[in-house]
Amino acid sequence: MLSALFLLFACEEPSELPLGISPKQGNISSHYIEIPVEAEQFRLDSTVMSSLSSANTAIYIGRLTDPYYGKLAATAYTNVGALNTAPEIPAGTNLDSAYLTLTYNNNFIGRNLWATQSLKVYRLPQAIAENPVTTSGSLQHRYSINDSKPTEGARLIGEVQFDTATVKNHPVTNNIVWIRLNNDFAAELWQDLKDNPGTFTNQEAFNQYLGSLAFVPGENNTFITGYSFQEATSGIDLYYGQSAVSFEFLPKVREDKRAYAQYPTYYSLQADYSGTALEGIEGQQANIPFQTSDNQLYYRSGVGLLPKISFPALEEFVTSTNLSNVVINSAVLEIDSIRRRTEINLTAPSQLSFYLVEDKNNNRFAGVNNETYAGAQLMGQQYITAQQDTLIRYRADIAEEIEYYFINKDSKYLQGMLYNGNTTSPASLSGFIADPKRMVLKIYYTILEESNQEN
Repeated sequence: MLSALFLLFACEEPSELPLGISPKQGNISSHYIEIPVEAEQFRLDSTVMSSLSSANTAIYIGRLTDPYYGKLAATAYTNVGALNTAPEIPAGTNLDSAYLTLTYNNNFIGRNLWATQSLKVYRLPQAIAENPVTTSGSLQHRYSINDSKPTEGARLIGEVQFDTATVKNHPVTNNIVWIRLNNDFAAELWQDLKDNPGTFTNQEAFNQYLGSLAFVPGENNTFITGYSFQEATSGIDLYYGQSAVSFEFLPKVREDKRAYAQYPTYYSLQADYSGTALEGIEGQQANIPFQTSDNQLYYRSGVGLLPKISFPALEEFVTSTNLSNVVINSAVLEIDSIRRRTEINLTAPSQLSFYLVEDKNNNRFAGVNNETYAGAQLMGQQYITAQQDTLIRYRADIAEEIEYYFINKDSKYLQGMLYNGNTTSPASLSGFIADPKRMVLKIYYTILEESNQEN
């Protein structure tokens, strides 16, 4: 076993070592080895995602089909902001029309961008729940959602069909999707606003009255894209005479003047992997490794598909050789030959993060990966092969992570998960498929005392 393992290691001359150190200078010698890695496919339980604390953060809505990743549907949810003040509506004034608007973003994933898309809007009986949290003496107002599908008591209040060319190129309402609200719901909202204006100016009372909204994509939709819940261009508008009452999707500052730490806007993702190498994993327990039918590794953080990488060969190499006083100069994790998916506009992430994780639950080590630690960053680099194929290679120096193993002599520090390297978009739908045979750990190290080993 060990003799076969050493065939995978290579020592190189000093001209090939990017260290500026000769292989042997007195009691110092420099070395280079390539170590194969092992990788497993995992599915983490992370299909309900919250938007970030920004009014301009896009959330996903839509549906797409991919021969490799199967079918994916994205449904969005939101509470509606209460009014600052209720308008004085003159007696006898009638409601002219009622619309819900969304700001459309042209950063899509999928096929046939110009095909007709459809959306349905449901009123859910329960608002997204607020969960006040006290941290460091400061009260923050966060939200959580448990039900990621329209409930049995949901009520359809509007639907629309549209093509993106019309939305994107409209001369007046550029990038705005207009959804006319059903007459019965609009009339009910209008009448209640006139009869009980106080309910509409208190956020907690308004949440209890209205519930929350769900934006469900049509069955024949062809792509998923982001929608922004911007204050000026998204919300519910009731038009009467020459005036309008506008409800934003974002909540107001609370009566106690404490700002919301997180907006009550969410999207959930439902994946169907039928007919793909991932078939059968939908009902599988999370955090259990599984083998894809094509023996490839699938990465898509938005649906919790993440590879786990470990380095047992490194442990075998270290324990079977008498290495002492070793300094790791560089430990480069390389993931090579990633193909671009231009046919569905699916881009691979520009960068990834590698975090050391515990074996039992794949949680990041609290003592190693603290809140300020962003993991080892694998940067994606494009290159063109001799066959004119454009491929991507991810590379990162994980010497800091490997050093935990050398310091503690504990194999638990020889495994980590790949996560999205963009902290502002942790649940990206970008992804890639990797061949585990194209993963390697390249280590440049220095021995600080004489050794009988030969290169």
